[in-house]
Amino acid sequence: MRVPVTSAGAVFEPAPPAPKAAAGTERNSATGLLADIQAWGGWDGLAPLLINAALTNQTTYEEFERDPFAGGRARLIVALAAIAAAFGAMNGGLTSVMAHLPFFVLGWGAFVYTVYAVGTGAFPGHRDERTFRRLSLGLALATAPALLLVLGVVPTFGPLFVLGAYVWILLTTTAAIGLPLELNRDLSLIVATVGCLALFTVSQVVPLVLF
Repeated sequence: MRVPVTSAGAVFEPAPPAPKAAAGTERNSATGLLADIQAWGGWDGLAPLLINAALTNQTTYEEFERDPFAGGRARLIVALAAIAAAFGAMNGGLTSVMAHLPFFVLGWGAFVYTVYAVGTGAFPGHRDERTFRRLSLGLALATAPALLLVLGVVPTFGPLFVLGAYVWILLTTTAAIGLPLELNRDLSLIVATVGCLALFTVSQVVPLVLF
């Protein structure tokens, strides 16, 4: 408030209103990020998608290629699987946990490239400019059973749960690669076996040997 003094005496004038904050600055950045994550459409139907993928539902893999949120969902599934692998290794200490997280991601990369190389090189799998992307999306969805790797923390039976999760991934991988590579079930099983061996070796064996 200003109080100018004139010949007539003091005159009280209200102070001008403070300028409003620019749009977007009123919202805390962390809160905004959380709101964006919550508003992401990929959460809708995610649980049924994972269940159907784990049950090797062929229609689920076929429709996933046309899912507008397929890319984000694929990255989320692999990230959650890596976290599950890390938590499942807690019995080995903090070093084991920290090792399993990046090695699962590396193993998944080796898994995808191995399946692609063997499926299109050693076997007459279909190959064009879209094959690798379609295969990557399908293999990400096939990684759904890897969420069970968190059960590796269970005393005594943990390793059996881990082995069972990888056998389950073998089955889902067989279902996932048939469509993009156009291989029959027998060839798909062979290619899936080689790919899953690469995944298991890098994500589980290497961390145990090194750490």
